Amino acid sequence: MRSSFFSVLALFIVCSQISWAQTEDDFIKKGDHQFKLNKFKDALDSYEKAYALNPDNLKNNYQIGILYLEGDYKFKSLPYLEKVLNEEKNPEPEFYRYLGLAYHFAHRFDEAEVNYKKYGALNPDMDPDEKSWLARKIAECNNGREYIANKRNLEIVNLGEQINSPYADYAPIISTNESCMIFTSRRKESVGGELDENDDYYEDIYISYRIDGVWQKAKSVGDNINTPYNEAGIGFSKTGKEIFIYEHDGDGDVYYSVFNPDSSLSDPQPVKGKINGKHTFESAATISSNGKRLFFTSDRPGGFGKEDIYYADAMSDGSWGKPVNMGEKVNTPESEEGPFLDFDDKTLYFCSTAHKGMGGYDIYKTVFDSTNNSWSSPVNMGYPVNSADDDVFFTLSGDGSHGYFSSVKPNGLGEKDIYMIVMPTRDDREELLEKMRAMNLIVRSTKRSDADSNTYELQISIKDEETGEILDAELLLSSKEFTDRPPANKNDSSYLYNVSSQKEQRYTLIVKKKGFAFATVNFVLTRYEGKMQEVKIPIKMAKAKPGTIVQLRNIYYDFNQYVLRETSYASLNNLLEFMRENPLVKVEIRSHTDSKGTPAYNLALSQKRAQSVVNFLKANGVNSKRIRAKGYGEGLPLVSNDDEEEGRELNRRTEFKIIK
Repeated sequence: MRSSFFSVLALFIVCSQISWAQTEDDFIKKGDHQFKLNKFKDALDSYEKAYALNPDNLKNNYQIGILYLEGDYKFKSLPYLEKVLNEEKNPEPEFYRYLGLAYHFAHRFDEAEVNYKKYGALNPDMDPDEKSWLARKIAECNNGREYIANKRNLEIVNLGEQINSPYADYAPIISTNESCMIFTSRRKESVGGELDENDDYYEDIYISYRIDGVWQKAKSVGDNINTPYNEAGIGFSKTGKEIFIYEHDGDGDVYYSVFNPDSSLSDPQPVKGKINGKHTFESAATISSNGKRLFFTSDRPGGFGKEDIYYADAMSDGSWGKPVNMGEKVNTPESEEGPFLDFDDKTLYFCSTAHKGMGGYDIYKTVFDSTNNSWSSPVNMGYPVNSADDDVFFTLSGDGSHGYFSSVKPNGLGEKDIYMIVMPTRDDREELLEKMRAMNLIVRSTKRSDADSNTYELQISIKDEETGEILDAELLLSSKEFTDRPPANKNDSSYLYNVSSQKEQRYTLIVKKKGFAFATVNFVLTRYEGKMQEVKIPIKMAKAKPGTIVQLRNIYYDFNQYVLRETSYASLNNLLEFMRENPLVKVEIRSHTDSKGTPAYNLALSQKRAQSVVNFLKANGVNSKRIRAKGYGEGLPLVSNDDEEEGRELNRRTEFKIIK
């Protein structure tokens, strides 16, 4: 038995060494095999592992770039395809199609248009459908330039880990009084835990409640709603008493479920009448405040395009009557999805891959004119609500103060995330509030109350590093429980936050001011019981001028790796915004290591880590002439590496230096 044990152990060690010694070719062959099986996510993972061993394989770069374009993170494709552009002398004509898309998703519309036109010139005999696609893409570049030039001044906030996950989270529906959110997610904890044909977990429905202005940790709505297959929340009644649900029951139909007295949801039932067709998909729904008209999406025959928006009126027996197509002013030969009827009962929001968009699905609104019984021409919601990727499922609180939608953004936690927009004050807000009161809908506070105990008051002073002058600035505070919260108040010298101290919590504070390099501060507050305790946080900001060095907090890599973790994107997005707001600035991205490993290894690793940040910026539209990567290895420590924990951690850092 002893001999047998050591034989097995020896075999395990040999097998482990073989797996550890996999080569670039091994990973590429594995990726090719997975690609043939349509396992595209697995194939991308294998190609990325090959890339880590050899970043200069142009064929592998090309394959990775295409898979990102075809997958969930399109904005990541550009650095790989640009490498092919810079080093391949005669790329195939199809390459310029993909490169045009990569620039498009990076909002580099001029370069996208150049490559689209080059692709067209090299393919004079392309079929009519491809010609139509190409013309659409060039038009989207023109639209994108226009929308970004007229950027709307809106605050858009990621709802954070309480709502979003590393997986796709989307289709938020909000109760009129903004106290409850239902949304759809493909997270690993889905009922059944199985993957579909695209290697995504099946859809489940989640619920969250808003208390003192903060969305609480989302939970499953229950196994009587969620099954091992697809379910999605698609609409909230204006009274907040029922929700509409999409169930994939062979076709895909609209169901409804009612809130019970204990806040649980009843078993879903199909809506009565003529909403659900035979062998058709009805995938979204929204209802008027009086409950008498339902708008929904369907791919039934006789429409204008792939999916159209219809409406149906309630009959005297409680069923829904014959559906009416909203017409060609709203519907197009492409796809219209996600209708939401505002609480004013005359403004309809929806998303479309057509109309005057800038790429993917864009969000639009149309207004009903009762004098001529018609809907207005749809208006694009503009940038930054819409982007070159999919922006979908827009909904509003009853008073119009907050909008919610789903989007794929570089600073997200997963594939699609749910975001909140702080909307401009509406002229009809008081009318909406009065309507809510008349319907006995409680208007809840959107701010955390100023508690007088078990609370910290953060007093944040902002000063010019050189002159000591007190500065006005934009502050955004984040934790695991909330994201990008502005200060609650301000006095002569400080910005004020009140934060609960029920448990120990880590916070990140971002401070921005035009003409200055942004500042990032991380701190931890312990659990505290007693009267409100004051915490003073002094911050000094440096002017954005040559020589200024700014440390980038919360930039994470796996051990001995240089591929950025998803959790790094929130911090990198601040750098991205800084580069966009200061278009003449040039920077050096600097990466440092501690002294573990050989100096040569640390130097090479730091160079690759700095290059990863540069790739992120390039992928999001920053011109490569404005950024350069420089690894310093262990050569510029901030403190001694003899401190095994704090010292080494401080020395493992990424920063940027303004060079022009």
